[in-house]
Parts: sequence; C-alpha cells; structure tokens
Amino acid sequence: MKLSHADLISPIPYRTNIGSIKSPTLREIWELGYDKYNLYLRFLLLTPNKYCSEKSALHEWYYGLSDDDRQHVTILDICTIDKELAVIMQDILNFFFVETVEWDRENEIFILKDEYSNEIRGVINNKIINNVINVICQLNGLSIDENVDKIKNKKAKNIMEKLLAGRKKMQQTQTSNKDNELDNLVSSVANKHPNLNIINIWDLTISQFWDTFRRMVNNSIYDLSFSNVSVWGNESKQFKINDWYSNITN
Repeated sequence: MKLSHADLISPIPYRTNIGSIKSPTLREIWELGYDKYNLYLRFLLLTPNKYCSEKSALHEWYYGLSDDDRQHVTILDICTIDKELAVIMQDILNFFFVETVEWDRENEIFILKDEYSNEIRGVINNKIINNVINVICQLNGLSIDENVDKIKNKKAKNIMEKLLAGRKKMQQTQTSNKDNELDNLVSSVANKHPNLNIINIWDLTISQFWDTFRRMVNNSIYDLSFSNVSVWGNESKQFKINDWYSNITN
C-alpha cells in the first residue's frame, strides 16, 4: 500500500489495525545510534533471497526448497529457523512500533502489546509482514519508486533524480555518496533553512525532514529561475510564479 503525503508528514504515528507505526524523529534516530539506524534500514531492505544467499547456515534449507516455494519465502519464515534474525527483527519492529513487539516462536508470529496495559493489540504474521515492512520503509524515506515526473522544473527534477538514484544505490550496495548521507543533509538543512537550526531540527520526524529537504531543493531552483526572469524576462513562458508551492509529491 502507498501512504499519502498527509500520512508521511504527520507527527502522529500511522495507525493500522494491529498497531501504530511511527516515523522516528531525528532525535530518536541519534539516540538509537546513527549507524544502528542505518543497519535497521538495511535489514528491512534485505530480500529473503539475499539474506539466505549470504548466510551459509541457511543454504541447505533455502536451496532445498522448490523454485516456487523460494519465491514465497518471507523474512518471517526465516525467523522461524534463524534465532539471530528473529532477535534483530524484534528490535527493529520495537523501534518503529509504538507498541511493544515480541517474537512468539511457538506460533511463528510477532505479537504487539500495549506498552502500558500489556494487552495484545495485534500480531504480525506471514500474510502482512511484507506490508508492515513496506509502510516502515515509506515512513523512513525509503520509497525508491518516487515519481519525479510530477516535478515540472527541469533542474529541480534533475537534482531529485540524482538524489533518488544515490539513495537507491545506497540501499542496494550499502554504500553512498557522502553528500547524500543523512548526517550531512541534516547539517546542510540546519544551516540553510531560515527557521531550522542545529538545535531545533532534531524534533522533525525523518519523513518530515525528507519533505523539507525536497522543498528546499525545489525552492532553490525557483529562486534561481525567478532571478533569471527578473533580468532576462520570461519569453519562453516556462517560469510560473506559483511554482514555489507546486505539488512535488508522488
């Protein structure tokens, strides 16, 4: 499922029928640990095939399955035979869910309990694990199928295409251009934004941060175009005065 722009910029955790998933604030990310947060994201982006192919202890089980069965293997399936992954996924889900998440090995599900009453609010099973991971990824700016075609300004579109390509490459190779890394972008936005600074930027959710960054890229190009038009005119009619608030979301 695809979250709306309203869902992504909301300060309220995204409510589902099993629990609430939050877009963590920058403060929460740094409290967890920047490197650990990135490690969590890499695990969420791992496909079952990639995980099993890189872990020799799983080769006999995974490659003993039929081709059809391997295509339907989920991360939760692997948790049932890989205790280490089950513990890691429990930690990851606990960070992103408001509720307390526990791995139930006997029933092969993750149980979500109210953080105060300890009542069971829902479960994560094989049917929904991929949807849960998808929502978490979107709330953390990892939706790499973003539609840049809606960005009308060619320069802004080009910049966003390069940024998304860099983020996609980072997700796939676990390496990145240092210009596109989150710590550098937090520093850059804090020093360029008219109201945000290195003191108050930490209260933004990560999804709000990416939205702010995208707007800043778009508005920088708008300001440059405005300056050019003020000097050379707008004979081509490509510049539009309301481009600064044009919808640049998917």
